[in-house]
Amino acid sequence: MKKEEVQEIFLKILREEEDVSAGVAAIRTLLTVIENYKVATVRELDLNLQLAVDAMKHCDQPVTAISSGCELFMRFITFAKLDVKSFEECEQIMLQRGHIFLNTLLEARGKVAKQAMIPISDGCKILTHSRSRVVLQAMLEAAKSNKRFQVYVTMSSPDNSGVLMHKQLVEGGIDATLILDAAIGYIMEQVDLVMIGAEGVTESGGIINKIGTYSLAVVALELKKPVFVLTESFKFSRIYPLNQRDLPNEFKYLSSVIKSSKDLSKEHPLVDYTPPAYITGLFTDIGILTPSAIGTYSLAVAALELKKPVFVLTESFKFSRIYPLNQRDLPNEFKYLSSVIKSSKDLSKEHPLVDYTPPAYITLLFTDLGILTPSAVSDELIKLYL
Repeated sequence: MKKEEVQEIFLKILREEEDVSAGVAAIRTLLTVIENYKVATVRELDLNLQLAVDAMKHCDQPVTAISSGCELFMRFITFAKLDVKSFEECEQIMLQRGHIFLNTLLEARGKVAKQAMIPISDGCKILTHSRSRVVLQAMLEAAKSNKRFQVYVTMSSPDNSGVLMHKQLVEGGIDATLILDAAIGYIMEQVDLVMIGAEGVTESGGIINKIGTYSLAVVALELKKPVFVLTESFKFSRIYPLNQRDLPNEFKYLSSVIKSSKDLSKEHPLVDYTPPAYITGLFTDIGILTPSAIGTYSLAVAALELKKPVFVLTESFKFSRIYPLNQRDLPNEFKYLSSVIKSSKDLSKEHPLVDYTPPAYITLLFTDLGILTPSAVSDELIKLYL
């Protein structure tokens, strides 16, 4: 398999299907590699897929969604390796799981768009940045449900992608105005909320998005305007930047720029990092999340994957006799303030305060009863109640 062949498959999808994101195109390309490039062992298949991912990262396309999407895809399909003995069976299961993963991705945008209609109300004014397919779909669906609102769209240099976003909004019957990037501060006092997409979501709950997003979020916070991020969960990325310099160069620059530039500090970055403190909420296909809600569980999952120990420090009086199997099993009184439970008509629309981290992700618990493994907690809890 040649890198050029993979790149042609990937770029052809993007050329022929304008509505397909780079992340989804990358997943479809990996499925094509599994189907068309036959190998004899799991190891060879792994090498082919890794080669394909590397080839796509060098196509002069934004890498953030390609990186996170391919990583999740590889993890999802390779669970099959331990299930069967025959490689042919393993390959078929990988293909089946790959298509399940792809179908889930294709449904994600619609789920996000429906949830994101909640903050869009009649008469509101929204500021958006650059062009986001999921933001566009959410606004079009809101307009179809007879909501009347006004949208300000930044031009978003250097590629002026906001021009196309503005055009598509107008074609959809939405009152949209194209503004200069430098007019963000001027317009911000007139809008009710900010609604943007994301190329990636970090473990801290911050986002990686088109350059200028951070500036927009800083202004929004200063003028007390909520910032809502619309994104699919496959864009959740296992990186934890503390500032702009921590972003990998492959995220910030096209591969051709990285190869040709002698000093990347002189080049214009394509994306920036917006810390979680500037984000009000994230509308995703797995629910409406606060940036902090992404943190604890995601950190534990990432720590396990990277073989890092997770230590919990807690007092034994916090041991509780509940046995949740997932996030939904947590009692509402744990997840929400009592005032929210009383006033809310639909708790699924509210932001949970806590999440559940399964014992598989925890190394040890340091308690006043001693140092315990997660499995030993239940034994200690029984003793407390004897």
